[in-house]
This record gives sequence, C-alpha cells and structure tokens, in this order.
Amino acid sequence: LAACMSVLAVTLSVLQVLVDSVHIRALVILICGVLLAISIYMSLRRITPILAKVALFIFVRECLQPSIGDPMFLWYTEAEHGPHFTPQVMGALQGVGAVGLFFGVVVYNKYLTRLSYRRIFLLAQLAIALYNLSDYILVKRWNLSIGVPDIVFILGDDAFGVLVGRFFMMPMLVLSSKVCPDNLEGTLFAMLMALANFGSTVGEFFGATMTEML
Repeated sequence: LAACMSVLAVTLSVLQVLVDSVHIRALVILICGVLLAISIYMSLRRITPILAKVALFIFVRECLQPSIGDPMFLWYTEAEHGPHFTPQVMGALQGVGAVGLFFGVVVYNKYLTRLSYRRIFLLAQLAIALYNLSDYILVKRWNLSIGVPDIVFILGDDAFGVLVGRFFMMPMLVLSSKVCPDNLEGTLFAMLMALANFGSTVGEFFGATMTEML
C-alpha cells in the first residue's frame, strides 16, 4: 500500500508539471484515485474489515472535496474584479481561522461527544457543503449586493469553515484510533492519517483541474 501511494504521488506530481491537457490530467487523477481506493480496501481487509472500511471512507471523503484554495488566493489578491486583499488582511484571515479552530474544539467537547459518529459526520459534511458555496457567493459578488463588505464576509466565512472542519476532524481521529488493532496502533494510525493527507492532495489536484476547465 505504501509503495502504491508513493508511485501515485510521483505520478500526480509529474502529471501537473508536464501535461498541459486539462482533460488528460482530470482522467489520470480519477484513475489514480480509483486505483488507490481499491488498493486500500484489498490491503487492509486482511487485517480487519472495519479498518479497511474506515480507511476507504477517510480517503474517498477527502478526494471528493475539490479544493480551490490556491485559485481563490490569487482571486483574493490579484483578480481584476476581486477584493484585492493586502498581506495584512490575508494574515488576519489566518488569525481568525485559529480562533475558529479553538471554538470548534470547545463546541465539540461540550455538545457533540455524546452523538454517534454517523450523525456527527452527516451534520459536519452538510455544514462543509454550505461553507464551500460561500466561495461562489463571493466570486459572484452577491455579498456586496446585500451590503456585506468583502472583509466581513470572508472573516466570518473563514472562521466558520475552520470550526465545522474541526467537527469532522476530531471524531475521525478518535474513530481512527479505535479501529487500529492491538500492537499496530502507531503504524496503522499514521497510515490512516497519510491516507487522509493523500486524499486531500488528490482533492486539491481535482480542484485546480476543475478551475482550469471552467
């Protein structure tokens, strides 16, 4: 599984540098994601079926969330019709994100620990889907049409996004630790986190490719 991840990581990196066709890149990214998903399940079900299912869920969930962070950063700072945020404002966004992270941990520990994992994941994913729509609202400048300045909208949006992301991340970490068999906890937990990060990277590639296609 580790060898498969290494080969696919190199393939995706080379693909982004050398291949100009956006449609070819999209197809190869999709194939790489499917191949790794199959490898995850086939490899880990030999240990325990529940571990394989959790690992597959973590990876596929990250893959299916295309990230457009880098294109949005350029739009924030350089686009002709964008808000032209200064470096100071972009730094403030990071600070607000840290505050959202703190409140996410507090709210989760106080109100969500008694809920089932399935319900938390469902609610968090719905909230993340709503949060992702905010980029479209900002690019379309609908916030200005209702009198909400760009800086106010993006600060609140960023804090909300980090907060709901924490609602998903914390139960995922707990679940990952519980499905690891005895005497293999460190190795398998690290592997699950690597799969989450790899899936996030695939989502970023998808997001960048979709941005070019649009």
